[in-house]
Amino acid sequence: TTQQHQALMVTRLREQGVQAHLHYIPIFLQPYYQELGFNKCDFSQSMQYYQQVMTIPLHPSLSSQDIDYIKQAVLKTYQQLI
Repeated sequence: TTQQHQALMVTRLREQGVQAHLHYIPIFLQPYYQELGFNKCDFSQSMQYYQQVMTIPLHPSLSSQDIDYIKQAVLKTYQQLI
């Protein structure tokens, strides 16, 4: 599934030293909002987004070499998974 590929992609990137993360957690999965009655049906598009998105390092102190390493790691890992 897409979510399994996403989790595997994050794991493999981390194994290569790239600090990938699941970025967006839908509001209805957070305990506070669950207590308020929010549920999956209210936010169907947010769940789809959550299952497909991850973040990779992106900040001004990255060198060109760092960016190239991250890019190559993402491409390599993605190609292994498809």
